[in-house]
Amino acid sequence: QTVKAPISGGGQRNTSCPDHVPPADTSENRRSTGFYLRFGNFRFVDLGDLSSEPLFNLVCPNALLGPVDLFLVPHHGSTDTTYPAVLAAFRPIAVVVNNGATKGGQAPALNTLHSVPTLQDVWQLHQSTLQDVRNYPEPQIANLGTSTAYWLKAVAMRDGSFSITNARTGETRAYRPSSRRS
Repeated sequence: QTVKAPISGGGQRNTSCPDHVPPADTSENRRSTGFYLRFGNFRFVDLGDLSSEPLFNLVCPNALLGPVDLFLVPHHGSTDTTYPAVLAAFRPIAVVVNNGATKGGQAPALNTLHSVPTLQDVWQLHQSTLQDVRNYPEPQIANLGTSTAYWLKAVAMRDGSFSITNARTGETRAYRPSSRRS
């Protein structure tokens, strides 16, 4: 079951919703467990592999969870979970795509992320080798091949600021607290 009523800070109308519910997913993904984390003013959501109607119902016609600071894209950054209504509902500052070289990180999904002007950064766990993919710059990708196991680490502060570190490069980027919450 997904939440039916808005949580505190959620419930805003989502004008990016399509007129139809995405096609049904008959796999176990519709039963995926996710979580919403609040730490002071910091907000993070990880919905696991949630897709199809349960994901749609969280973001349309209203954004039941409201805006977040950091968003882990569901279902490894697959096309069925990375559509404009999802990103409009969460309005993240930064996104992590938990993809593999050939699992998730599909071209339509990454293209959608590239088209969101309010995103400051998108981080990928792996460089996608799928056809026609426009990966993010290498400093934002933890693993450039399949023989390494580097990680991405997020550190949050109570004021809503946070940072993300790429273990492969040692680079850390800091993000200021969001002023986009209603």
